[in-house]
Amino acid sequence: MGNCAKKWLSNWMKEHNILEGIITEVLEISPEELSAETENPLDSDDLLRVCAYLRIRPEWIPLEF
Repeated sequence: MGNCAKKWLSNWMKEHNILEGIITEVLEISPEELSAETENPLDSDDLLRVCAYLRIRPEWIPLEF
């Protein structure tokens, strides 16, 4: 689910004009972990932190994208 969630989050942020750099700076997450273009996994704690910051409910993220 890691890369699927990253791709969905990346598309959601693009649709809402939110830069990944802002999220990585505020939440102190590595840009490689958040970027959908890399294979580095985004762990569940960081995923939930990003969702909370963006006010996205995790269950909105489809299991397959």
